[in-house]
Amino acid sequence: MNLDITKYPGSKGASGVKEFLINNTPKCEFFVDGFGGSGFVSESIAKLEKNIQILYFEIVKHVFKQFKEASTLPGIKCFNENVIEHYLNNLSKKDKSDLQYLFEETVFFFDPPYLFETRRTIRPMYDYEWTLEQHIEFLAFVRLLSEKTRAKIMITHPECDTYNALLVDGYTDKEWTAQPFAYMGRGGKIDDMLWTNFNPKEEVLLSYKYVGDNNTDRQRIKRKSERWTEKIKALPFHEQQAIVTEIASLKCS
Repeated sequence: MNLDITKYPGSKGASGVKEFLINNTPKCEFFVDGFGGSGFVSESIAKLEKNIQILYFEIVKHVFKQFKEASTLPGIKCFNENVIEHYLNNLSKKDKSDLQYLFEETVFFFDPPYLFETRRTIRPMYDYEWTLEQHIEFLAFVRLLSEKTRAKIMITHPECDTYNALLVDGYTDKEWTAQPFAYMGRGGKIDDMLWTNFNPKEEVLLSYKYVGDNNTDRQRIKRKSERWTEKIKALPFHEQQAIVTEIASLKCS
């Protein structure tokens, strides 16, 4: 791609962020990148899983155009429209009985413009900045999406009173979890938060390629996996299959 994700405001291309997000993304058939921006998240998911349909939304026309023209990966469908309006319209057309089964195999990922109070500077960074009222409207939308459908939702936004009040402390039918993570931005360390309407530790993940806390931990897990695989491969075929079948039957506890 020609879009320089390292220079795009708010890009999730910083070291370690991609791995963290993928380690918390549940297995799904559809992945909605609600505020796609540079498209880094969409492309990262597309490279990992060929059989998933990715829906990339971006309202800024020049960013949308640049991503659409530069991206060559299959499986990414692009929309130059407001993701909230798109899905509110979708929800309004469904009967209540249908909503409980809607988006059963869908993960929604939202990376909205951060509230100014959580940034180092109040200088505008985007073509479309959000007011506090727009954040409240967005959180009302994701709560509706969470409570009326089976969608799994991921939101990246630093911890703040507004998000705590409307997701964690406020009444919701589904419990939300907040998981802190940090990375180095152009101005130094950034403390961020991943908000989900599910517990990532209890989910079957989309991919296990990056499992581990850091590169060292991932190498340890990779070596362990290779050692155990070699031991199983050395066994008689039926013994191999007995062990593999037993492992495949394991469920998240």
